[in-house]
Amino acid sequence: MLIFKEIKIDDPLMEEVYKFRCEVLCEELQYFNKKKFPDKKEKDLYDNNADHFVALDEKNNLIAYLRIIYYSENGFPLENNMQIFKEYEKIPKKKIAELSRMFIKKEHRKIKKSLYILENFLKLFIYKKAKENDIEYFYATLQSNFLRLMKIRNVHFKIIGPLQEYGGKRYPTILSIKDLEKDRADLKKMYGDKK
Repeated sequence: MLIFKEIKIDDPLMEEVYKFRCEVLCEELQYFNKKKFPDKKEKDLYDNNADHFVALDEKNNLIAYLRIIYYSENGFPLENNMQIFKEYEKIPKKKIAELSRMFIKKEHRKIKKSLYILENFLKLFIYKKAKENDIEYFYATLQSNFLRLMKIRNVHFKIIGPLQEYGGKRYPTILSIKDLEKDRADLKKMYGDKK
């Protein structure tokens, strides 16, 4: 059984998170040169304006991680690194957050377990934070296999730009909370109809 929780930026567990991120981004995806991180910890300018979430096993080992980035003067990683269709540039930035560094440990990436982790992130954190912070849309940079995985759970990210190289071949996507509520009535029931 996994434990899902939000952690603060100054939580000691964030040190494990930074190492995990470095492992995925530098060694697995080879998106960054590991020499850029001599301490083997990947941190960036978006961390301080984000909420951080983890899945832990019964021994408190880190299994999965997600962060939600809110708008700041730094903008969003998706907009800063990817090309998107112009009509999506008009959405008020305060109504958007970005799902970022959504990683599951390699040895736990079986479809059934991955779906279980993603479903809990969605119910416990993503939808809840959208309602608490008046967020109407979530950006995410996703690979085709992840898009298919989320469709299994009736979560439909819309592609808003061409396939691009960004830690592998990825699409810039957006998730509408209104559309999510139509497709997943169970989420509204969990948190009521409040904004």
